[in-house]
Amino acid sequence: MKKFLSLLSFLSLMITVKANTLDGPPTGMYSNNSGGFDAANVFLSSSGYGFLRMSFGGVGGTWEVFEKGENTFVHMHLFDIVSSNKRIKENSALFVYEQSSKSLNLAVVADSLEIAMKEYEKQSKSLKFSREKVFGFVSKEIPQHIEEVVVNFPAELERARFRVKYYAEQKAAEEARLKAEQPIYEECLKKISEDPQYVLSIQFKFYQKGDSADFLIGRIKPSPESRAVTDALKNKDIVFPEEVLMKFLERFEWDRCFYVIRPIFSRDELSEASRRKLHPRMQEFSRNTSNDIAREFYEHKNTPIDLLKEACEWKIISLRYLEERERALKNSIDDDVLMPNESK
Repeated sequence: MKKFLSLLSFLSLMITVKANTLDGPPTGMYSNNSGGFDAANVFLSSSGYGFLRMSFGGVGGTWEVFEKGENTFVHMHLFDIVSSNKRIKENSALFVYEQSSKSLNLAVVADSLEIAMKEYEKQSKSLKFSREKVFGFVSKEIPQHIEEVVVNFPAELERARFRVKYYAEQKAAEEARLKAEQPIYEECLKKISEDPQYVLSIQFKFYQKGDSADFLIGRIKPSPESRAVTDALKNKDIVFPEEVLMKFLERFEWDRCFYVIRPIFSRDELSEASRRKLHPRMQEFSRNTSNDIAREFYEHKNTPIDLLKEACEWKIISLRYLEERERALKNSIDDDVLMPNESK
């Protein structure tokens, strides 16, 4: 809060100083008077915060006025706090302020004010402002809904910074956990590689009430063992006996461990007979949990065409995919019929 108040004091002082050379601070609403995707507005509040609105959205930030050489500049320090929780994207929009016409001419958008100024100095002699970059003065008054966005912006920015910090801390903790678990993971993966039946003896931990969000209760917890099993099942160089895969699928309710068992459904070891046996359970699973996993099951080459037709009726696979498989099957049959004739 102290930092925020200091910033406001600094900006207020800067605007007061500039009032000696400007006809008052350039607060208010500006428009580039363009249409379609080029339409944009600049809003500068007396609080020292502003808003740049474009056809596809808007970005808030602070603004300041300064002089360099013969020019007066308005610098908007913009913070994109909507895009993600991983980071706040910051940009500097540098405007040349024309006091005679009360217009803001957008000169450069860069990662920082320092870079923006260097870029401006490089091109200042040949710089021409196209229509969509010239923001003419509209009014000293800022629309109420924009004023509310500007007023709330400091708090929004603070919350965004908290989320970014929290995400970074969570990521660091996760990386530390994975590093500590690496020896256990490698040992488990080694045992599975040497004896695929080992997956049947691995004990998993499950979320209990109070561990995390309620929707996770009963599901397998991430662990070095669960990661090793998942990675082993993804590895086609490790050959699993079909009966081992089927027994593993029988151990748990699928919605409790779907991210662990998912690779099984695209493995070649699951024969047509096994897929027929799993078909009713997969139908129920697709209704309650995941169409994506069911799609991987049905689009495998070992899945019989009659099961594909049912999956198409359930909207799990597309009609186009079914037709492609039917054509491929027909061509394969035709080739088998032709082969004996060709050998003669």
